[in-house]
Amino acid sequence: LDVETSGLDAQSDTLLAVAAVALRVDWRTERPRIDLGDSFEVELQQNASSAKDNILLHGIGTQRQLNGVPAQQALHDLAQYCGHSPLLAFHAAFDGGIG
Repeated sequence: LDVETSGLDAQSDTLLAVAAVALRVDWRTERPRIDLGDSFEVELQQNASSAKDNILLHGIGTQRQLNGVPAQQALHDLAQYCGHSPLLAFHAAFDGGIG
C-alpha cells in the first residue's frame, strides 16, 4: 500500500492518490511474490491542484487531480479491494498521519 500527497506535512497536505498491489505467499516455500496483475490505484478528487513542483515529483497532473474520484468513494473502493488482508505500507508512519 502506498500513497501520494500534495506535500510532506501530514497536518496540512492532502491525500492525492492511493495504490496497492497484492503480495502472495507460497506457504510451502515461505516465499512471497508481488502479483502485478492484482492491483488497485485511484486518484482522489481535489478542489485545487497541488503546486507545480509537487506535480513534477509524483506525476499526477492538474486534470487528474481535479477529475479524481471523491475521497469517500475512493477510500471505500480501497477498503473493498483490501478486504481483511493484512497491509504492508511504504513509509507507514507518514501515511498514517495523512487525513
